[in-house]
Amino acid sequence: MCVLQRVEQHLGQIDTWPTYILRYLFIDVPKPSIVRKLTAFFYGNDIPVSIASQLCNACNDKYNLQVTEYICDLYSHWQRCRYKIRMSEYYNVRLHKFIWINRTALNQLEEVKPEVTVMDFGIDCTGCSSLIRNKLKDVKHV
Repeated sequence: MCVLQRVEQHLGQIDTWPTYILRYLFIDVPKPSIVRKLTAFFYGNDIPVSIASQLCNACNDKYNLQVTEYICDLYSHWQRCRYKIRMSEYYNVRLHKFIWINRTALNQLEEVKPEVTVMDFGIDCTGCSSLIRNKLKDVKHV
């Protein structure tokens, strides 16, 4: 089973993910702010760090060892901070809401306020749908 299929089993089909996540994953240059938001999405939705980093590397040629290390560092930091609140926000695919990453001693389902009322989902809204679909053909073999 390819890495994308493993993630889709947990998060649903890639075309149901928020558009901003798809742009971060496939198109955008992995600046720290982008990698942090992408990592928060995977971490908050319980995707193991090894799977998340493999998927990032498979989807975007601009991801490298330094980015992978940053992803691992973020996972490690968020897991160690037992009482830290609001470390990052992410879109929870099961609840269909933005949730704060809080640590184990705190509320794990604290909603981000004010709520986001309009958000795009899927590949077609990225503005780069043909590029992403072509890349997906390659990713399905990883």
